Amino acid sequence: MTSLASWRYALFALLTLIPVPVLGWLLGNNWLMPWLIFVLVPLLDLAVGRDPRNPSPEQERQLATHWRFRLGLYAQVPVQLALIVWGAMVIASGQLSTSQALGLTLSIGLSTGGQGIMIAHELGHTKSLFDRVLAWLLLVSVIYGHFYIDHNSGHH
Repeated sequence: MTSLASWRYALFALLTLIPVPVLGWLLGNNWLMPWLIFVLVPLLDLAVGRDPRNPSPEQERQLATHWRFRLGLYAQVPVQLALIVWGAMVIASGQLSTSQALGLTLSIGLSTGGQGIMIAHELGHTKSLFDRVLAWLLLVSVIYGHFYIDHNSGHH
């Protein structure tokens, strides 16, 4: 794996440390995450198009075990748990309008439910007990802990 490619995953880990719902809150727009997910990302997907350069299975195995890639996965756990607690505190404070509280709730749900479950899925497929415990923590934090057993025991 090239050094540049592996550093992209370290950048992903750093970006994970500032979740989009927090960025939206700081900018005064708690609807930022739904707007990005349902409007901007589909438009960018159309504009960029299909990428025919997929990594080989061997390259995928190398990437999946590289520490910079794993750092991004591991960073999601404390960030997700902190995001849920922070969001609950902000909403419970009563300082947001109903619309902005709904936007923040949806933003946190999209972040933890989308990114968190996807990362839990990746971690749950490893042989490492540490990775599987982190997967379980991510899933339990979004009240989806049964996925860990259903998916790994039933689907696979």
